[in-house]
Amino acid sequence: MRLLLSTLTLSALLLPSTAAAQGSPFDTVVAFFTALSEANHQGIRDSTTENFLVLEHGEVWNLDKLLSVVRPKTTLRRNFFSVVSEDVRGDTALVNYWNKALERSENGEERTRAWLESVVIIKRRGAWRLLQMHSTRLTTEQIPENVAFTERR
Repeated sequence: MRLLLSTLTLSALLLPSTAAAQGSPFDTVVAFFTALSEANHQGIRDSTTENFLVLEHGEVWNLDKLLSVVRPKTTLRRNFFSVVSEDVRGDTALVNYWNKALERSENGEERTRAWLESVVIIKRRGAWRLLQMHSTRLTTEQIPENVAFTERR
């Protein structure tokens, strides 16, 4: 009996949870920014709802407006994130995170951009999708020193 309980406990610890196996809501944020970096319109659509909104710097953009400005670039963009909080309640999640992008142009010029963002993510047909994003542009100096970024793709 002890062996059975030990085996079950060890299996529970080693196997991914159902939530992890289905994907974290934040994975949708990563997929969105990967698609954005690659100017992949279908990838952006796949990670958002049809009524997705972006609120940034006093502007409100819908999906059509966002896609109209996303064009292939010669710039290489690497995305880094630090999650502040993630609150999942059923088929809805609220995630707050720091976002940093390192961009390198063809001529080797580098630029770092940063934002503090929050997203509302909902599960539709079994997949997490961005419903709304609120984004505050920052200078890199505005990011607290204790924020640890991880590159994600």
